[in-house]
Amino acid sequence: MQVPQDKRTVLLKKERWIQDVDEPDVWVRPTAKEDEWVVKFLSNNYAGAEPLKPKRFWMVCVGTRVGHDHKGVFLHHDHHRRYWGIERATAGLVMQEACPEAVPVFHGGGATDPNASKSQKFLSRIYKDMPSISEDMRWKMLHACFERADINNNGKLSRPELGTLMRRVTNTLSGGTVLEILAEADQTGDGKLNYQEFVDWLKNSANAKFSKALASSLSTEKDIVQATFRMWDRNGDGLIDRAKLAKALQKVHPDAKPTQLEALTKLMDADDNGQVDYNEFVDFLFSTKQK
Repeated sequence: MQVPQDKRTVLLKKERWIQDVDEPDVWVRPTAKEDEWVVKFLSNNYAGAEPLKPKRFWMVCVGTRVGHDHKGVFLHHDHHRRYWGIERATAGLVMQEACPEAVPVFHGGGATDPNASKSQKFLSRIYKDMPSISEDMRWKMLHACFERADINNNGKLSRPELGTLMRRVTNTLSGGTVLEILAEADQTGDGKLNYQEFVDWLKNSANAKFSKALASSLSTEKDIVQATFRMWDRNGDGLIDRAKLAKALQKVHPDAKPTQLEALTKLMDADDNGQVDYNEFVDFLFSTKQK
């Protein structure tokens, strides 16, 4: 079960698990270093910690931080956020009663399980009714991401550049998968991909696993916005400078007053350190839109 934010100290008392890098629904043991980081963070025992005012996240190193949000305790590394959890059987009655559906399993898009709980059936309906984006929008997004990943602007992606594109768009693929894509899609044999090769591979040769990952990663307007932020997140720590965010919002909404934008970004900067967690910002935008 994924441990929610308000129950996070239970992670100090139980054996800890963390979501797998490639498969979020699979739980694995954290590495010794990952385990050390979360213990230090939850104990408020790390360099820069404030005894009287625990922070919402700790920047472990460039591109890596441990923190907590409305979903739970997370490790954000290389554009990817994974949450910590414990085995439900070890949680105790109070914890189980407080979080009966911490990580509900549901049949998204498929046939409804007749034995599913009310919560599972509700989530299935949400999945089916989720607003989707057009294929045209998805291709435009991919083209923009391709150009952003092309650091030297030569019109082709090297293996590291392709890896950057894949991690920031799909956010779930491994390094081995990137090598497979390059080997299959490189039609000229120069070890690089131009955009047409990339498109041809996607349309004609991409395997089901990748197609599914791509579709699920870019299926809604929210996904598009989140992927866009990831493409601009150079070090992969999930943060964006508050001042830069305000400038970006000003371009999107030129009628907004500077004081309004400052108030909005300050609201999202919970630790008042000049940085905004863009995952939380996107959640905030779309939850507000739906109300």
